Amino acid sequence: MDVRDDNDIDYILQVISNGTRRRILKLLADEAPLTYTKIMQKLNIKDSGTLGFHLKKMARLLRRDEFGEYKLSSLGWRALDIMKRLEGIEISEYEEASEEERKSRVFSDQLRFEYTRSLAEKLRGEGVKAIITDIITLIIHPMDRKLFDETVESISDVLTCYVPEDLYDDVVMKSSDV
Repeated sequence: MDVRDDNDIDYILQVISNGTRRRILKLLADEAPLTYTKIMQKLNIKDSGTLGFHLKKMARLLRRDEFGEYKLSSLGWRALDIMKRLEGIEISEYEEASEEERKSRVFSDQLRFEYTRSLAEKLRGEGVKAIITDIITLIIHPMDRKLFDETVESISDVLTCYVPEDLYDDVVMKSSDV
């Protein structure tokens, strides 16, 4: 396996870590070629920006034909194969998850998400940490640094992030691909 293969696998795993993108892969494998509008309709995606966000993340897995319709690229077919192999693993994620992993709540696949002080306080009261991922615009409201640190586990795949200056360093520490 060469470096290119490792990079491709890392990219594929990042793409298929999201449910919407897995659904897009399966749909195109079964019904391609499809227009942008048909993909939205078949997956019941109401906002074109959401689909655009996911298609951009999947760019290397897709190709467009002479009519502008989407199909899987050769790397897309490889991603589908990897995804199907992973789906065949019968170990329950919940049973294998550590106690710490069970104490998290995922906020994902949104055009705009606001992480407010009241939400952070609610999560702290429940003993839960936020995992914020696949958000186009993330707005973090002013709050105590300790409250933020205690209630946010990670931030990833965010296109634009607005954050109070005093929380900037904390956000950077919990972020990847922002």
